[in-house]
Amino acid sequence: MDEFVTTATPPMTSHLLTIRFRHNVRVPHASAKVYTVQASQLLATSHFFCDQVVAANLATPINFVWADRAAFELYLQWTKDRIIHSKPVPRRKKPEDMTEMERHILREQQETQDYTTLLDLWILGRKVEDVTFRDIVISLMVENLELPESDPGVFINVLTVSAIKNVWEYTDVNSSLRYFIVDAITQYATLDRLNGFLDGNYVQDFREPLQKRIARTMFPSLLPAGMEVSGKVKRILLPPPPYLKDQLGSESEVLVDSVQGLTGKELESLGVWVVKKMGDDQCRYHEHLAVGVKCWYTEM
Repeated sequence: MDEFVTTATPPMTSHLLTIRFRHNVRVPHASAKVYTVQASQLLATSHFFCDQVVAANLATPINFVWADRAAFELYLQWTKDRIIHSKPVPRRKKPEDMTEMERHILREQQETQDYTTLLDLWILGRKVEDVTFRDIVISLMVENLELPESDPGVFINVLTVSAIKNVWEYTDVNSSLRYFIVDAITQYATLDRLNGFLDGNYVQDFREPLQKRIARTMFPSLLPAGMEVSGKVKRILLPPPPYLKDQLGSESEVLVDSVQGLTGKELESLGVWVVKKMGDDQCRYHEHLAVGVKCWYTEM
């Protein structure tokens, strides 16, 4: 975040758009915050704003209501420079005046803020119907979790009861964000945290897919000697059945249709197959194929 240019910036034109932003429908139109933006940059990826322009014209102000003004401004900034910016954490001292412990705490606070911001931005991306933006945001979350120096526990702690409720309220059942969150919890959460997610405080629509995902995993300790995964990984995510013989190291032509139906040797072989392919699928949480656009990675 803050320095990584995600895609090429659309060329500027003389056409401008006016957006009247309100954080609540009860706010009078006269009190709206007014933004003037480049039409070419905003309309390049947002189907919502394209439809608004088609319904009216470039000269007509667009009314937009969203609770999080800071997230909206970060989105507008992204349309200009194609960089996902952070919401900085307030600090009382300059970094050079901090102790090592204070710097560590600040880094963790900023990482927490970044994950929270990315969740907010993905949900906003759904509102503005911007698949490219959503794919970029979820890519950043995936990459942050996989960084050698990252602590997945920071992301896990962001997923409070209220945070999960908010995500599930503003996404549909097949949302890639839901899949990502369930996978991340299953892969990285400690047993205590996992049990906390499964208690009655979290919404049932979240707990049910989490329980099903947990059932389709294996522990890294079941891998053959000499094959290791990152110590951050608590469980290896297995693909859905049926399983092919090349995945199971089996000569049998019979396809196994559940994890529970695997022998110990077949489970080990499936785990090896999964580990060897870790990181190969950059698009596993992307939505671009569903709408017929290229992956943002290819636009770099």
